Amino acid sequence: MIEVFKILHNIYDDEITEGLLQLSNVNTTRGHSLKLVAQQSWLEVRRNSFAVRVVKPLNALPEDVVMALSVKMFECQDLTNSGTISLLNSTTRKSCVSKLTI
Repeated sequence: MIEVFKILHNIYDDEITEGLLQLSNVNTTRGHSLKLVAQQSWLEVRRNSFAVRVVKPLNALPEDVVMALSVKMFECQDLTNSGTISLLNSTTRKSCVSKLTI
């Protein structure tokens, strides 16, 4: 999910990521404004590719996670929303919690 965040927020070079993910052009989407369109895939190989697998998880994230200001904030908020923050070591968990309370 971190790689998708970097692609959508133009952290990577546009020449490399051009055409990889398609944003929805419908303005009436529920949730956040960076909804992705699920690309139709006929082959099993394509269905298991990165660009197809990330659509549903990203579209399910809340607005504040997707529109995070930095990659670290996105990572912390994503872990908190998925309930996996308890899997982090104590130093990383404290760092995430302190960044989320700012």
